[in-house]
Amino acid sequence: MNNKGQSLVFFVILLPFVFLLVTAIFDVGNLLIVQDKYEREIKDAITYGLKHIDEEGTLDKVRRLLDYSILEEKNITILDKKIEVDTYKYFNIVGIKNKREFNYIGYIENDKVIINRK
Repeated sequence: MNNKGQSLVFFVILLPFVFLLVTAIFDVGNLLIVQDKYEREIKDAITYGLKHIDEEGTLDKVRRLLDYSILEEKNITILDKKIEVDTYKYFNIVGIKNKREFNYIGYIENDKVIINRK
């Protein structure tokens, strides 16, 4: 009995699924890296804005900080000594488009910067 033909057919059928799995692993890894980058950039901009909240032009400075790293549309508001940042990023995971929203609010409480998700 010759199993070489069966092994070749099994390999050819299995190969696309292996490529799909490897691609999915790389896509999810990229998603996590970019998501972490966005969160760090937003938190850094909010922290800067809170430390300079009483200065004139703080909103423009925070917007410029975020414009360097986040190209998507951003909504930044400063109200009652609180800074809110809302933005999003589209990711492709194995060809499927996913939207990830980043909504953060920051304020100072007891001389400590507090940043939370909304």
